[in-house]
Amino acid sequence: MIHYFNGLYIPSDTLMFPATDRAFQYGDGLFESIVIREQNFSLLPLHLNRLRHGANLFQITYKEELNKRQLAEIITELTAKNRLTGDLRVKLMLWRKEGGLYTPESREGNLLITVKDWSLPLLQVKEALGICENVRLSRSPLSACKLISAAPYVLASLEKKAKGADELVLTDAQGNVAECISSNLFWKTGSNWYTPGLETGCLPGTMRQRLIEWMKINKMCLKTGLYAPEQLKQADCIVSTNTASICFYQYFLDKKLTTDHSLFDRFK
Repeated sequence: MIHYFNGLYIPSDTLMFPATDRAFQYGDGLFESIVIREQNFSLLPLHLNRLRHGANLFQITYKEELNKRQLAEIITELTAKNRLTGDLRVKLMLWRKEGGLYTPESREGNLLITVKDWSLPLLQVKEALGICENVRLSRSPLSACKLISAAPYVLASLEKKAKGADELVLTDAQGNVAECISSNLFWKTGSNWYTPGLETGCLPGTMRQRLIEWMKINKMCLKTGLYAPEQLKQADCIVSTNTASICFYQYFLDKKLTTDHSLFDRFK
């Protein structure tokens, strides 16, 4: 595979990093994952805005400011060089160059962009959704960023695997529903939709933002706030969302849910 690294297109087998690399040593960096369907680059500005926010917070700079046009051109070039067709999963990684211990010596960053084929549909149905018991989230300035150091989500994923679930719901330090391991959370009870507020420490996901806007345009009743897990047990339908999918679940714990996604068939 050919990757984009600091302005150059480099084969993966020649791309090497030193043992002193700060992404490896300290997780001192950020990432964004983006699914491009049918060459639709409309989500790029949302991902770039979140990446810029994190870069400002971590005081990491890159030699040139990426905009939607430049990123789309890089993705298109990578697609051609790797002879890819169809939908794509793109990953951006921005991390600080080596130097220093916890206190860095530089603000200069590395930028790596990779692409690969993506074949899963936007609307998906999975079986089992459970509750995470080993990880609690708390809101901080880091909550709005996607960090290379994803230790809480790795720990939660190990619990998910042990439980045989497809996904787990994470709660905040006060026990409120926050998000899932790799996605934001929505649920419907009666005619009302609900989603946890950002005060829970959940990620401000790009698909979450788009879905909230879409629900407003379509005059759907959406409530945002603090909700206990018990309210999920009253839900008729539970949906998780990320850049790759809108996923419906057949069961939350032992409760049967509806997976009728006809309402979302027109969502693009």
